[in-house]
Amino acid sequence: MGKRIYVNGGILITTPFFAYKNAGALYDTPPENSEIIEPNTITETGEPYLEISDERPQSIFNEYYAKTFFTTQHTFAYFFQKDFIGSYNDFEQRIDEIQSVINIKGLDEQKQNVINKLSYINIITSLDTFICDIILTKIIQDEESFNNFFNSIPPCKKKDEMTKLKEDNLVAQWEQKVIEYVMRTSYSNIGTIKDILKELFKVSIIDTNGNMKNHFYYRNLLAHRNGRKKDGGYINITNKELESLIIDTQSIAKQIQTKIKPEH
Repeated sequence: MGKRIYVNGGILITTPFFAYKNAGALYDTPPENSEIIEPNTITETGEPYLEISDERPQSIFNEYYAKTFFTTQHTFAYFFQKDFIGSYNDFEQRIDEIQSVINIKGLDEQKQNVINKLSYINIITSLDTFICDIILTKIIQDEESFNNFFNSIPPCKKKDEMTKLKEDNLVAQWEQKVIEYVMRTSYSNIGTIKDILKELFKVSIIDTNGNMKNHFYYRNLLAHRNGRKKDGGYINITNKELESLIIDTQSIAKQIQTKIKPEH
């Protein structure tokens, strides 16, 4: 459960990777049921304060109150400010930008082929980013969602390292590692997407005719093998295939957005 923290001095935030449930300054006495934390730094004028930094993080689920000042040197990271609609709108904007490149006229066949291959990868990456964004938006809302996501991570060395932090009561460090894990994970796999949505949002999505599964397969060939197939030949992406990909990715993103929005 989140705590109510009172700092016997000021609070200075020097990292964008921090958030709080509530906060305040100029509290002569601690709010009710507060845990008191002593400052860890002193200003040049001798004023004590708690610095919240990448090296010295604090939990994003707490309330923070300062005896003196409360200030930040950063705009908080984008995912602390986004909602599901914002994430979906960003996805649509990225697709529009990619379409403007696809529709450039006057390219010879070789250049068009290169543009199409890069666009194919970027369209899938836009969906990947959308999935990452909605996961982050969900898990930072409350501790239950955060824990549910962590528990759903398959056994691996990274999870062992994160578990050790949690067991050692290094909760803030653990939270940051989980957020990093979300941001570094690839979601270019329909099975991965389905599993996460079911675990985190309790919704199921339909990949009509396995279209997205096929798109992810081609994306992986393009991204990791430069489009080379098992037989040694290379994939060529036509404008029609790009149009189909855009329709399918927009459809799956819209399906996800519609299913997570009413309840969440």
